[in-house]
Amino acid sequence: MSTGRIHPSLGLPPITIYSNSPSELLPPFLTSTVVSSDSDEDVTVVEGPSKLSASDLDAMIEGVIADHPAGILLYSVLPGALLTQAKKAEKKAAKRKRASEETDTAAATETKPPAKRRSKTKAPTADSDEPPPSITYYIKIPKEAPAPTKKRTPKPTEDDTLQKGPFVLPMSASYLDLLSAIATELPCLVENINQSKIMWKTKKPLTGLGKAVGYAAMVEELKGKAERVVILFMPPPNKPMEEPMLWETEEAPPPTFDYSELERAGPSGSIAEQKISFNASTRTERAKLEEKYPIGNDPRWPNLRVYHQPETGYFFDLNATRLGVWAASMSQKLTDEKTAPASRFFDAQQRIKNIPPMPSALHNSSLETTVTPLAPAVPVPAIPAPAPVPAPAPTLSMTDIFLASLMSGGGLPALFPQLSPANHASTPAGVPAIPSSSLSQPRSAPPSPVKRHNVQLDQFCDLYGLAEGDASLLKDVGFRPGDKTTSTLDDELQKAGFTIFSWRRIHNANVRFKGDLASGVFDS
Repeated sequence: MSTGRIHPSLGLPPITIYSNSPSELLPPFLTSTVVSSDSDEDVTVVEGPSKLSASDLDAMIEGVIADHPAGILLYSVLPGALLTQAKKAEKKAAKRKRASEETDTAAATETKPPAKRRSKTKAPTADSDEPPPSITYYIKIPKEAPAPTKKRTPKPTEDDTLQKGPFVLPMSASYLDLLSAIATELPCLVENINQSKIMWKTKKPLTGLGKAVGYAAMVEELKGKAERVVILFMPPPNKPMEEPMLWETEEAPPPTFDYSELERAGPSGSIAEQKISFNASTRTERAKLEEKYPIGNDPRWPNLRVYHQPETGYFFDLNATRLGVWAASMSQKLTDEKTAPASRFFDAQQRIKNIPPMPSALHNSSLETTVTPLAPAVPVPAIPAPAPVPAPAPTLSMTDIFLASLMSGGGLPALFPQLSPANHASTPAGVPAIPSSSLSQPRSAPPSPVKRHNVQLDQFCDLYGLAEGDASLLKDVGFRPGDKTTSTLDDELQKAGFTIFSWRRIHNANVRFKGDLASGVFDS
């Protein structure tokens, strides 16, 4: 009989086996050391070959291996069948362990209540610190349309609108609250807001606000949205029909909208800035022209710089525009200070059309005028008495004749030619007849088309209410008050920038000026 003991390093319970099998047939985890033990729990005694066969011993070993498979895997040399059974036993043990752990976990889960799923939005409570839902508003007001040009119309940009805001209102706010907030932002009076033309949008096309009813629909539509931002498109507020009376009180003046914010800025600054920049670049050439053509260089126009074109004999007023055009051509080496550039500002239409006589020539002619001596007196014979004048018709009284003469403006001879002394006076024989024209008025030179005056263009525009834009265009074309004008707008004036209505205003003002000039308004 052989004895063996499971090696203690395997972590297996000490079991001593007594077998008839030789020791070399025992598994390698059994030792040949005989161990005695007084405990029946640790020692298993097998007596006699008739009671324990080799298969029983194998079954005992397999049972030990099934209970402690980890110890068997430490050995690299094992019988094939024994190794296969050991792996199967290990899998079954792991499966039993997982099932046991799952059972324990399920039991622990059944004892706890299920966790509630967290909601994305918190329910409003009385003690909640979150603010009520609100709407953010922006206001956009379109600016004035740009002046029409021959170039392609530019695309609209953000600069085309005046933006106000933002301001925030709760969704529970009323339509009157919205109007009050708009009036505060602009600022203006609530009654001046053009409510019927307010449009709103989020990221969708524009929608009409529709006053109070449309406002309620907008709030209802925005309740289900996470982002509540509204853009209000509206025209500028209406200007008040009359200025309110401001009494001497401590109250603040009413809010007034600044309409100058709607003015569109030019691409490179204002017109005045462009003129300053242009004049700075041609300062040297302009100084040469001003030195050569000073003010009053021609005595016929004491307040103007006049250029005489020798080729055509035309005279031109060298105003600021013509000086700038001429100086620009000189800076480009296209001409000099003696020859005007080839420009529409120096064509025949822009010349000075009313040329007065030279003051020196008029003075000399008046000195050289001699008085013709009167012819010697001729003795006049006695003139017979004229024939009696026929009496007027008996149907007319003297009062009627007197009133009729006053209304006709020509006196009695104009009303009744037969009462004219020329029809009843007879010239004595031998006395030469004197023409009536020479007796009525002395001979004089033909009247000039426009009386000379010193009224400048700016004064003319101020007196007759012409706009600044019209005054600027008149300076560009060289207009002087009193020049001959027509009521129709020709192509040249239209190219210069005049419109039909602006030219009619200028023509009517010029006609009135000529009448005032002839009546002596500007004599003093």
